[in-house]
Amino acid sequence: MMTSSKKNTVYRLRKTALFVGSFAYLLYSTYILILFTILFHVLVSPFRLAAFLIRVRQDTAENAEKGKEKEKRRKEKAAAAHLSFILYPLCFILLCALSVSATAFFLNRPTGLADSQKIVIQREMTVRQIGQLLRDRGLIRSIRLFALMARLSGIESRLEAGEYRLNGLNTTYRTMWRLTKGGAVTKNVTIPEGRTLREIAGILRREVATDSVRFVALARDSAFCHELGVQASTLEGYLFPDTYNLFYRMDERAILKTMTAHFWEVFSDSLRQRARDLGFSVHQAVILASLVEEEAQAPRERPIIAGIFQRRLRLGRALESCATVQYALGRRKARLRNRDLKIDSPYNTYLHRGLPPGPIGNPGRAALQAALYPADEGYLYFVSRGDGTHIFSKSLRAHINAKNRIKTRKFHRKDAKSAKGDRK
Repeated sequence: MMTSSKKNTVYRLRKTALFVGSFAYLLYSTYILILFTILFHVLVSPFRLAAFLIRVRQDTAENAEKGKEKEKRRKEKAAAAHLSFILYPLCFILLCALSVSATAFFLNRPTGLADSQKIVIQREMTVRQIGQLLRDRGLIRSIRLFALMARLSGIESRLEAGEYRLNGLNTTYRTMWRLTKGGAVTKNVTIPEGRTLREIAGILRREVATDSVRFVALARDSAFCHELGVQASTLEGYLFPDTYNLFYRMDERAILKTMTAHFWEVFSDSLRQRARDLGFSVHQAVILASLVEEEAQAPRERPIIAGIFQRRLRLGRALESCATVQYALGRRKARLRNRDLKIDSPYNTYLHRGLPPGPIGNPGRAALQAALYPADEGYLYFVSRGDGTHIFSKSLRAHINAKNRIKTRKFHRKDAKSAKGDRK
């Protein structure tokens, strides 16, 4: 019989063997399980790979489709944003344009004023000042619209000074264009024969409001004179007297050109040739004609007085024309005194022989004809009767007697008037 110690040892050994065997079985089972698992995965992997590839392909196709859809949506959003960026400002601009157009249409309408208004546009007026004048007279509705239209249409600088007759039955635009045509209200201005440059400037200033200072300055501009074919330092004598249809505040340069052109129409080539035949230049012929114009009042006496002046020139005698003294004085006097005849001036033909240095006025057609076609009747002197006619004399004694007769006649006439006044 075994002892208890042996029994315990055997028990422990059995227990250990059982534990080791269990552990070994567990390891073997685990090994088998792992082996089968690996084998399973090896066998299943191709199928899984195929399935994976199929799924990847499907996912790729789906993602591509989703990408395209997403890109499409992105482009649509971008296009919408871009369209909004353009459309909103465009709508705003269109709305503003419609508002401005509606306002302009309303303000451009005629005011309805039927009565014609006399409007004077001054040369120095600005476009806003012109608009102010038109609105104040009831011819337009808006100064700003008038000024804006003038600037945008490029006619701001083309608005012409002058006198106009306008009503409120036209639009602002048509009224504005009307002002580019020049003062349609014209006036017939008559320049009498024999008037001087300054006198003509005064007539034009009164009649059509020209700038008389500028008119005279231009007429005395030698470069401008040469431009008009006048070989002199002034247009005195070449401003042909006639009736001209002029605009209100017409440009002075244009008036001078018109009057000078008319002179050259009258002083034709035949008259130039006639002047050369007499030994005169055109300028000398005009000077002589201006003297005839001033001295002769009766038409039939013009050739006779022209003959007297030419005869005196040939004899080398002083012309002794009172008209030249009047010009030298700068004013017209009813009666010249002895001290007037002594005025120191190159135009004083009592002191200086020959023709004066320039015309003393602007002669007309008849005076020009008389100066070039004089009547040579042998006279050397003439004295005014006081009624527009003259007494002509061939000798100094006859001239003195004529002057005495006229003085006596004037004295008796004055005495008769005094007696008539006493009877009253």
